[in-house]
Amino acid sequence: MIDYQLSQVAIMHFEKGYSQQEIATLLGLSKMTVSRMLQKAKDQEIVSRMWQHITNVCNSFSKNVMVFFPSFNTLSLFNNKGSFDDIT
Repeated sequence: MIDYQLSQVAIMHFEKGYSQQEIATLLGLSKMTVSRMLQKAKDQEIVSRMWQHITNVCNSFSKNVMVFFPSFNTLSLFNNKGSFDDIT
């Protein structure tokens, strides 16, 4: 299980480009805490694990939807997307 706040910090930094100081201010954390969380996120490969989870969910959903709508392809929604914000 991925820690919510760790995921939030990782997304804010690696996906959205927030600085450690900006994240600390916005979340009410010290910059040192944010720095440690980012190192932990890197060590645990949090962002890549989240993308893998999304891909697995889409694959599962797509297989189930294909039974009812054979031309529907959920993975096409995610192709060439650069961040979580691009998925709408």
